[in-house]
Amino acid sequence: MEAVEAEFFLFLGNATSEASTSKLKAARVPYIWKRLESGADNWRKIIDHVDDPGCLGVVAQLSSGTINQMSSDDFRGLTCQLLASVGRSRHVIFVHESIVAPIPPRKVRKISDRPSHHHYLAEWAQNSDEDEDLDRLAEIGVNNLDWDPDDYFSPPEERSLEFARQVLADNEITVTPYKTNAELSVLAARFLEQADKHLLFRIYVPSGRLWAEEADKLLSLFRDWLGRVKGRRVRQDGYSTNRGKVYEFYGDNSTDGIDLTGQFDEFSDFLSACLDRPDEAVRILDSTSMDAGEAYEVVARYSKEARRLKIDIRQARESRLLSLRHRLEGELSELGASDLDISRIADAVVPRIDSFELGLSSPRPAIQITSPGDVSVAFSSQVIGTVNGIATQQVQGTQNFGVEAQQLLELIHAYGGDQRAELASSVHELEDDDARRQDRIAARQRLKAFMYGLGNQAAGVATGLLTKYLETRLGLGS
Repeated sequence: MEAVEAEFFLFLGNATSEASTSKLKAARVPYIWKRLESGADNWRKIIDHVDDPGCLGVVAQLSSGTINQMSSDDFRGLTCQLLASVGRSRHVIFVHESIVAPIPPRKVRKISDRPSHHHYLAEWAQNSDEDEDLDRLAEIGVNNLDWDPDDYFSPPEERSLEFARQVLADNEITVTPYKTNAELSVLAARFLEQADKHLLFRIYVPSGRLWAEEADKLLSLFRDWLGRVKGRRVRQDGYSTNRGKVYEFYGDNSTDGIDLTGQFDEFSDFLSACLDRPDEAVRILDSTSMDAGEAYEVVARYSKEARRLKIDIRQARESRLLSLRHRLEGELSELGASDLDISRIADAVVPRIDSFELGLSSPRPAIQITSPGDVSVAFSSQVIGTVNGIATQQVQGTQNFGVEAQQLLELIHAYGGDQRAELASSVHELEDDDARRQDRIAARQRLKAFMYGLGNQAAGVATGLLTKYLETRLGLGS
């Protein structure tokens, strides 16, 4: 194995860029670059690097050639080993959109039809509107006579792509699609910065969302609990805009690999115990290094904070109920709905919570109105749709969202699975024009990966239009 310093980043494939490597050099952080389209011995060295305790993170780019190689008889076992190791480490895996997106590949003339590679480059420059395509051709070396651009732009074999998808899914690896070199460079640099600072958790909370202020208090209390009770070295960072707030938790080497969701569940249970069962909360702290006096002091403080937070949560719901009733009155009163009808509808759709887990979730209307139920008048489907739309805006803080963003949130709720909270957060961050550009690019690409992965699940939904919305949302094509 190559001799390196204690900690390093690992680049695989064509994932290096001046933006990312220059930052590492400036910070005196070593990195290793390894080719993927190489022999089995090199792959074994790569696996050793990934498994090295000093590996801070893996940045990889999978080309069509690499994906075809992964499914070959000589590399199937090595692929499984490598991706299992990558899945256990910090990682970002880039795949060009022409591979993962359901669109036909670019058609180019065979290299043999042209007198030289230089002629090919010149003709491409004259006929292409995408400077990044030209950059890519130059970057991989057009003077290599064995190189064929048709291989680069052609998609991998279908069986190879299916094999790669399956192994990636088995190891819970989500690929990040990219369209241009500039996009890959920005996303790689962002990953390296976050990995070097040991990012543990990140979420965007829109300011208009139900319980946004309470989430702020809860997350601050969670960070305090991680430090005081669990002895974790965790610092909180982030920034605010007019439309939302980004929360980021950073740790150190000792916090790498911790299950922060599990920690939050434990914190939520402890907070409930402080509120309702203080003696049990004190016993929970017996397993820590706290003495009895400090344990009672911590429980008393958290009990006070939990009681205040519970009141704030209830009052925030009541305030949102009042606002929703006022909105519904304008829509329903002229249709014959009584004040009692409107109150029943509002109370039905604004959710309640029984625990302190709102900080890591995106609330939705408790129900979707499908029929009048106990309401004394019947409404048309158009009015019911309007009511559901108003309720969603009031609960999720999406008053300024267009149709495409609303549809995307509905798809996420239906098919997002365990990633619902992160994906919904990405929609809100993408819609915030004042959020950092690199964060909005990352949010967009995360949503693209979700859209590309839907396949036939969302039959009847205009996924093409939603993908186009994602493509243009930043105001530029990239």
